[in-house]
Amino acid sequence: MVLMVKVALLYWREDPAGRGISVAIRDLLNEYGELSGKVILVELGKNPLTITQDDVDSLGINIDSHIVVLSKHSSESGRPSLTVHPAGNPSNDAALGGSPRRLSYSTPLLMKLLLSMLFKKVSGSNITGFYVGLEATHHGPTDLDNPLCFIEIGSTPEMWVRVDLHRLVGEAVMGALNDFLSISEQSCVVVASFGENHYPARLTRRVIESNICVSHIIARYALKNLDEGIVQQALTKSVPPASMVFIEKNSVSRASENVILAKAKELGTKIEYY
Repeated sequence: MVLMVKVALLYWREDPAGRGISVAIRDLLNEYGELSGKVILVELGKNPLTITQDDVDSLGINIDSHIVVLSKHSSESGRPSLTVHPAGNPSNDAALGGSPRRLSYSTPLLMKLLLSMLFKKVSGSNITGFYVGLEATHHGPTDLDNPLCFIEIGSTPEMWVRVDLHRLVGEAVMGALNDFLSISEQSCVVVASFGENHYPARLTRRVIESNICVSHIIARYALKNLDEGIVQQALTKSVPPASMVFIEKNSVSRASENVILAKAKELGTKIEYY
């Protein structure tokens, strides 16, 4: 049976952050009766970084459904964080699931709404010291036809089990979905971004403060492997596709810039430096 839902929220049963967010969302569902039949929570028996289209199809998720993965975030620094990001491997490294040099389809407007709601919820709470923002495109899955993004709690086991963070992220997700499913048409300018570091603070501010949203974020560490194929995927693998390119002028080399400009010109895509 195919479930004609608009958004599927996936979490892995072995992930304490994802599981905790799902518990918070189940508690909130009664407050969002208008989302009944439009949103579904799905528990996964495998790591979502490695899921395939066959896995999604076996869950009965409609091909037009957007997917949000509720997840933990890990980092060597252990930096406290609440993040949203698209999936994909813009380099030859596919150690964290998916295929090398392949980007997933992303959901720019939904990512923007999730990010905005995270900011709103954190600003109204007593939670401090967290990076709240976008992350660069990284890790799997990469081979799905459904538009997808991750929302994550990071970056240590102590953070992953905090019930207050589960509740905050759950409230942000439900608020964003309520807005997303009430918008009749795309309301932001979709941008593919190149440059900055893994946590692009300047781009995050632009997304929060203006009408742009992002398809993919190719961080500067991934630019050394950049080719026109990756640029084309960053521009086209989102729903809807990107209509503009952002180039962070301080972190993009001339060689990488030339690759980006060539593909943007071919596709008739506008360029902006920031």
